[in-house]
Amino acid sequence: MSETSSKLLCQTLNTALRTLVLRDSPPVKIPQHVLSLQKDILKELNKIDGSNGARFSLVEMGCPQQQIHKVEEDAYEVFVKVQFPFKLTPIRDEVRPGFVMLYAGDKVNHPTVYQGFVFRELIGSWLMGISTPKLSSMLRLDASTAQVEAPQTGVHLTWLPVIEFQHSDWQLPCPWLTESHDLKPDLAAYRWYAVPQVTTPFEHRSFMVWAPELERRLMAAHPHSRGVLRLLMSTCTKNQNIMRIKIKGLDDAIRAVILQELPRLPCDLDTCCIAVFETLVNHIERGSVPRYLTPNVNMFHFNDLVTLERYHQKLKSTFQSLKAFREEALAEERGEEVYKKDERNSDDEERYKYIYVDDKGRRYEFDQTDSSDEDESWSAYVLRIFDVLEY
Repeated sequence: MSETSSKLLCQTLNTALRTLVLRDSPPVKIPQHVLSLQKDILKELNKIDGSNGARFSLVEMGCPQQQIHKVEEDAYEVFVKVQFPFKLTPIRDEVRPGFVMLYAGDKVNHPTVYQGFVFRELIGSWLMGISTPKLSSMLRLDASTAQVEAPQTGVHLTWLPVIEFQHSDWQLPCPWLTESHDLKPDLAAYRWYAVPQVTTPFEHRSFMVWAPELERRLMAAHPHSRGVLRLLMSTCTKNQNIMRIKIKGLDDAIRAVILQELPRLPCDLDTCCIAVFETLVNHIERGSVPRYLTPNVNMFHFNDLVTLERYHQKLKSTFQSLKAFREEALAEERGEEVYKKDERNSDDEERYKYIYVDDKGRRYEFDQTDSSDEDESWSAYVLRIFDVLEY
């Protein structure tokens, strides 16, 4: 596929973006009783004498409304930073890219530390051990999460403990980031977190690296990353040809694909959108989207392969149509014509097959079922792909 930008397609995509911005729902507002619940739990944790001097706070994510993520109705998740009263030295896990071990030292005596390292599973058992009767009535913990339930409100809160560490203290560099982005001098300016996450191969001491501020900074560095994210989220979650299949973690997966492709993304909106779209389709075909910074973590591991394959077939068809529309737009800009031939399928439903052969002999085809507006332009179909026009 040619990397030449199409002015017409860029204009159409910008029209779609403007429409999506105007149509966007307001941000999800977290109910006050949920905000009060997490505040009360933090207060209760921080006044416990048996916490061995540890402090608890919310991960810095902007305003309070951004610090709690709504998963579904009456279900939320919140990242809580655990600050220990001893120094932790981050050591890069050479076996598991994007993972880190937290070394406390052989002389540190703490329930979360074994043989000098913080252990993931010990965090959960330690939290259970310091819980007061009030907290125990609400908390259900395992090695990496705490389920918080408030019976009087019916709220379910997923409590995700994380540990902040300083990138400047990291003993080994992370070339998989600094070689791709000219951000090496700035890495220490961002907050880095160690997140309890089961590893492959298994290792009790290893934590997943997470840098949300850095990810937001990288997304803002490309002129079209946020626009492409909005376009693909619309077509992947709302487009009527696709939305009947539900894929878990799709929004985070699209964002991860953009972050991974940033060093190679074109600067034009149309070529950038198609490049990300194609990469996403290829990842879904393989059933795996690697998390940014942690390439061995599959963001689609909650989805079954049959559902992913069904979704892949529909998304691939949509992508191929968009690619063909782009080639037609380029042909139109060059003054060439795309011819249309009538066909009938097995149900005698009239269809039109648009066919375009580019200057290198590559053939592009896409179908259109007959409708009252059979002469509708290709740009209208692009808007439909991104759920801007109704089918």
